[in-house]
Amino acid sequence: MSNPFEAPFAQDRPPPTGGDGTFDVMRAFQEGLDATSRNWLPWFLVMFVAGFAGGLSFLMCVVPALFVIPLLTWGQTKFTLDAMEGDAEFSTLFDGFSKAGDVLPSMLGVLVLVFLANLPGMIVSQGLSLVATLTEADEMTTALLNLVGFGASSLWSIVIGVRFYPATYLVVDQGRGALDAFSESWNLTSTCWGSSMALGVAAGIATIVGFLLCCVGVIPAMMIVTGAQASMYRQLVGRT
Repeated sequence: MSNPFEAPFAQDRPPPTGGDGTFDVMRAFQEGLDATSRNWLPWFLVMFVAGFAGGLSFLMCVVPALFVIPLLTWGQTKFTLDAMEGDAEFSTLFDGFSKAGDVLPSMLGVLVLVFLANLPGMIVSQGLSLVATLTEADEMTTALLNLVGFGASSLWSIVIGVRFYPATYLVVDQGRGALDAFSESWNLTSTCWGSSMALGVAAGIATIVGFLLCCVGVIPAMMIVTGAQASMYRQLVGRT
């Protein structure tokens, strides 16, 4: 019986070449900015449509969301990799749907694994918020508990969550299965944990700045951040 978390022909794939196991944060953001500048309109549409369609499918029912979100994520990841190389096409967002049977198990699996890896931070954040509600805490105590929860969740994401930035790229670019991509992502970032955390901090700051700009800067900020993550992946593994 085949493993649903293993991509087809995964064992026959040659190992990646060209990367040296390190990456430069400034270069990552510069390349992300350059890719965004070249492809700003299709990238903006990809981010908007993917977010809207994914959110709508989740609100309608969890079941279609488990189909739509992974396939949109596959297409969005492929679009990002294309954008890093030159010009990317909006239609790439939907490429995953034409090969759903091959890519859905791997992408769904890796998204679940990454979610579980980030879950402890979310549990602490939501737990402290629940404590404030159940104890009917005053405004100052509630604000303090929420601040501590947000800090704990953010710290977990920066220290642990960043280790899995390359996971979806490994699924799309190298055709790896979920477990393989998840573990390889951890291995890839083991020698550059400090740089990974720095990228996570910079990504968080960029997103917050985008939100403060009357929310209109959120999507452009996410475009640059996503490009920086793709550059991180390319610097780590090179081109296959």
